Amino acid sequence: MKIFYGVQGTGNGHIARARLMAKELYAAGIEVDFLFSGRPAEKYFDMEIFNDYQLRSGLTFNSHQGKVDYFKTAYQANLGAFIHDIKNLDLSGYDLVIPDFEPISAWAAKSQ
Repeated sequence: MKIFYGVQGTGNGHIARARLMAKELYAAGIEVDFLFSGRPAEKYFDMEIFNDYQLRSGLTFNSHQGKVDYFKTAYQANLGAFIHDIKNLDLSGYDLVIPDFEPISAWAAKSQ
């Protein structure tokens, strides 16, 4: 079995869960490719378990006082790159796609 696993990288919770999943999936002999989105490459750490993972900018919600700041979110979003990433992510070689709140893999899987 071959799995594509997309992880929302804006916080550490999804990444921590993905670390545990990677360990168990590899132990079960499952081939897994990871994609992380939502933060700059230099902000990721302790990523060795994910082997040759992919990075994309994705989408990130900006918030202020506990609420989504729609203006700031729209201003900072690079929708052109986001749409390009969705259209160019080839998932045809995978048996399963797991999008852990990661929008590029989710939309690419839906469109394919």
